[in-house]
Amino acid sequence: MRFMHINTHHKPSPMIAENYPPLNVLSIFKGFERPGVQHRITPYRIQKKNGDIHIVKEVRQVTRHRSGGKLQYRFMVRSKEDFYVEILFDTHTYTWRLMKEVHQGIVVSEYGKK
Repeated sequence: MRFMHINTHHKPSPMIAENYPPLNVLSIFKGFERPGVQHRITPYRIQKKNGDIHIVKEVRQVTRHRSGGKLQYRFMVRSKEDFYVEILFDTHTYTWRLMKEVHQGIVVSEYGKK
């Protein structure tokens, strides 16, 4: 099993939504404790605008932070196809955005970098 190092010691930069592609994400918003649902928000299926779909195998990391006074959740998930996908949920706009895709240690796509 390969492990991917995720830097948890840096402060996330403010997200400008237009720099990140929108996603459709099938997810659970936890209202009560239930076995098998670890996180307050849990993504299960990610669909990109081009139709590509990632089925979430595991949530590797969840971070919560404020950007411009708004709460955002960043998720690093592993898909059934062994892609590592970083996605963001913005609680102000209720939108999901694609931050990064990594496959076999290679960054396939990364957004928001200027």
